[in-house]
Amino acid sequence: MSGFKAPHPQAEGDPNWVNELNSYFNRFDQAPTHTSQQLPPNLLSPHTTGLPAPTALHTFTQSPLPSALTTGDSYQQHPLTSHHTETLPQPLSFSSTQVRSELRKIKARKAAGPDGISSRLLKSCAGELCGVMEHVLNLSLKLRVVPQLWKTSCVVPVPKTPHAKDPSSFRPVALTSPLMKTPERLVLGHLRSAVGTYLDPLQFAYRHGIGADDAVIFLLHRALSHLEKPGSTVRIMFFDFSSAFNTIQPVPCILQGGGDPHCSQLLLSQYEIQFGQYRGQTFKWLLSHDVGYAVALLASHQKERESGDTSSSPLMANKDALTTYSKLFPEVMSAVEGRRVTEGSTSVRSQDKKLVRFGPHGAMTYASMNEATGK
Repeated sequence: MSGFKAPHPQAEGDPNWVNELNSYFNRFDQAPTHTSQQLPPNLLSPHTTGLPAPTALHTFTQSPLPSALTTGDSYQQHPLTSHHTETLPQPLSFSSTQVRSELRKIKARKAAGPDGISSRLLKSCAGELCGVMEHVLNLSLKLRVVPQLWKTSCVVPVPKTPHAKDPSSFRPVALTSPLMKTPERLVLGHLRSAVGTYLDPLQFAYRHGIGADDAVIFLLHRALSHLEKPGSTVRIMFFDFSSAFNTIQPVPCILQGGGDPHCSQLLLSQYEIQFGQYRGQTFKWLLSHDVGYAVALLASHQKERESGDTSSSPLMANKDALTTYSKLFPEVMSAVEGRRVTEGSTSVRSQDKKLVRFGPHGAMTYASMNEATGK
């Protein structure tokens, strides 16, 4: 038959690869397990001083925020800092009419979640199920407990690149229960009405009816309006946070230990490795337990960057962060330079002028050490 293409049989998946993806996608849900590890004495500090002592967190008896927000020429009392003595609002609850309305908005062709309940069934039987759902939802709000199955999702890895191999090259798409989406929309509607007047008017993300097109139109309008003035120019700067979650994740760990999350050195020490055999361990743990592996990794990464690799993938960004942290320890970077000299990937002459910085010959240059030891 002309143009006929036989269907490709589905390849059997590797269970180890599936487990690796699962661990990677859930890395931020795991409790930190290596916060109490200590660096050995020779790796404890950059140069001769140790890490700065953790700064105690300040506690406030009163809110440090101003009691009013300025909006143009008018002032509105901020709901989080007001000191009214009025009675507290009634607990949040929803009626069967609201639940029925949301159930009828479910898209019938949406895939089912882990509970296996069909979206078409929920939409078609909204009138019969609204009473049960109302009771379950209000009970959940009253007890402040979300059913475990509602919090469970089936994660489907979608490749970001044509030939994705590393777990960081896959985007997790979560399939949750349609039942969970109903209370989510109801609570979201309540939150929007409560905080809508306090949102920044220039926030284009996560707002109903506003998106990237509105941001582009606003930017172009501001730029073109300014360019209409004679002799005017426009400069636009864009920021992109590479591996943003990797920088946020260590903060709870640092706060739990009473440290200062604004200390870049302390923050870097709690970054997690996103690749290799030590994936999930912190940078501090790596330099404490396997310096040899770290030295080999850093030498290879330096060679990649010097060869012209300017990629900003999450994997390379994680290695860049490890390099930044390792530069706080001269003995580690000296070992990296020594390895590169051995591999022939750096100039021997430039290496000879550098200090050894560790061991009995720490105050000598490599050239002087070689002469003293007869090498």
